[in-house]
Amino acid sequence: MAELYKFYVHPKVRSGGIGLAAAQMALDHLFNTYGVQKVIVDMHGDSQGFWEKVVETYAERAVVIEPHCYFLAPGQIAQQHFPWAFSGLPIRF
Repeated sequence: MAELYKFYVHPKVRSGGIGLAAAQMALDHLFNTYGVQKVIVDMHGDSQGFWEKVVETYAERAVVIEPHCYFLAPGQIAQQHFPWAFSGLPIRF
């Protein structure tokens, strides 16, 4: 498992796609180079919208469970790992 920590894009170049591309490259590098099975990202401040877009690009391999996102290695399905997050019931910790 790995955690993607302190991922920032300078405000002047946001919304141009560079953050999305960099996030995908970082995640794929962890999966492909190190054989990581799960990556956790803590969403802070106003980053939730950005990370939700990244989750969408990973389709069934990712899920948002506030305040985190979870990305799984190729061949993994988030609904199998986190079935309670897809049940429609309130999540309580």
